[in-house]
Amino acid sequence: MMLRVKPGTKNTPQLILLDHGLHKTLVPELRANYAGLWKSLVFANVDGIESYSLKLGAGEDYTLFASVMTMRPWRKVVDKSHDHLQFSIEQEDVDEIQDYAAASLREVAELLRRLPRVILLLLNTNDCLRAVDNALVV
Repeated sequence: MMLRVKPGTKNTPQLILLDHGLHKTLVPELRANYAGLWKSLVFANVDGIESYSLKLGAGEDYTLFASVMTMRPWRKVVDKSHDHLQFSIEQEDVDEIQDYAAASLREVAELLRRLPRVILLLLNTNDCLRAVDNALVV
């Protein structure tokens, strides 16, 4: 639970109930591989992305896995600019991501079917954190 002043008021309290959902303790090897993948994604390190994706169970579909992880098309994932993974509300970027997802639907479904369940939990957590972050930024 969290208590805060209700937005738009001066002193009205508001009780916030936080739901942490599912919990899972990650084995050290998985945690290290997941962290290594994110480091590789942040630095657009293709060799690292491929290596850690394989270790996490994505098979040869590391480009698709990286796109699913970041919600960015592969060309943006490997872009060396400092903001290549930044969320964009530009309509052109939104359209590109939606087109990419629609074109890759079968491949994404197959990838998700093959991934270990704990990776699916991490993906779900990642999406929830992304949604919270985007809600706080906008």
